[in-house]
Amino acid sequence: MLSLVTATHGVTAASADEPLAPKGDSPSINKETATSLQVINSETTPIAFKSSYAGLILNRNYGFDANSARFTSPKTSWGAEYRFFYKDEWTLALTGEFQGRSNSENRSSSTFSLAQETQKIARIYHPLYVSAGGRISYHVPVRKISIPYERDQNREVYTGGAISASAILILNERLILVLNAHRWTSLSTQKENGLSTAITALMMIR
Repeated sequence: MLSLVTATHGVTAASADEPLAPKGDSPSINKETATSLQVINSETTPIAFKSSYAGLILNRNYGFDANSARFTSPKTSWGAEYRFFYKDEWTLALTGEFQGRSNSENRSSSTFSLAQETQKIARIYHPLYVSAGGRISYHVPVRKISIPYERDQNREVYTGGAISASAILILNERLILVLNAHRWTSLSTQKENGLSTAITALMMIR
């Protein structure tokens, strides 16, 4: 009996003398695991957008009548766009388009415009993304929407600024669809302002 107690006591003492695992090991293991998961996620979540796209715009434009504080009857027109994506974070668009509008006297105030737009991208869920930002544009008044355009000499050329928002839908590896709206105003004359909406079909070019 005495030898059994002594043996048991010896096992207990030996167990007590064994070094315990440092408490600091658990956080380091968790940190290494988190880093591994980040690497796996970065490898399994590819960049959604290719770098460059080009396509056609179909837009609808509303002039704003300051006297009645309402938008005038919209007109539909068209144009072309080049769009560049920086990863899935930023998008830059260069557009050339006609913008058909009428003023408060129901006279044409259409223009041909060149614009540059920059927007920050946010992911809703793949393949749907949203973006918001601003644009600056240069407008040449025209008599009618046609190529080559006919300059309206009775109205001045002007620059414009706008805040803009878009929804971007990835259709497949080569095609995307962009829905855009921007509230713009003339920066040089303060006589022109309005709302423009557009749908753009873009194909990857690089």
